[in-house]
Amino acid sequence: GLIFVPAAWAFVQSSFGALDGTVSSPAFYFHNDNDTGIYRSAANTMNLVAGGTSIAQVDANGITVQAGAVTFPAGTAALPGMAFSVDTNTGFYRVAADRLGVSTAGVAVLEFDATGDMLWATDNADDIGATGASRPRDLFLGRNAVVGGTLNVVGAVTLDGAVTLGNASPRHWDALRVI
Repeated sequence: GLIFVPAAWAFVQSSFGALDGTVSSPAFYFHNDNDTGIYRSAANTMNLVAGGTSIAQVDANGITVQAGAVTFPAGTAALPGMAFSVDTNTGFYRVAADRLGVSTAGVAVLEFDATGDMLWATDNADDIGATGASRPRDLFLGRNAVVGGTLNVVGAVTLDGAVTLGNASPRHWDALRVI
């Protein structure tokens, strides 16, 4: 049966228990929707049910979504839709249709577009790695690299394959300097 608690009760001084319930008949449900609610599926585990289907499970490991999708608000770089409770201006947000953004300290730093391309959020303002020993040790490119400025190489250079300098016109060889 149903238990109605008078609004005048400020608190209950003892435990309250219920039967475990099942996915099709949860222990805690809504009067007009008896296959939506919460039930105990195993020791230290409870499930959230909607329409007789387990949607999420809560246990000592956290929350597992079992059906449907987890959705988040679009957010912004300053307040990402998927952020951290201790750092709410760092996370992921929706830049535009089919574009995922990454922000740190409330500033856009990286975007991914529908083709999977990784785009820096601002031109010429970001670097790969920090200065010193934490820089990436190797960079492998499967296709072409275009440098829109000066290419400074410290250390040995090994070239394997065709090398094109300038537009390959002899008058541009003066741009090549070997020191």
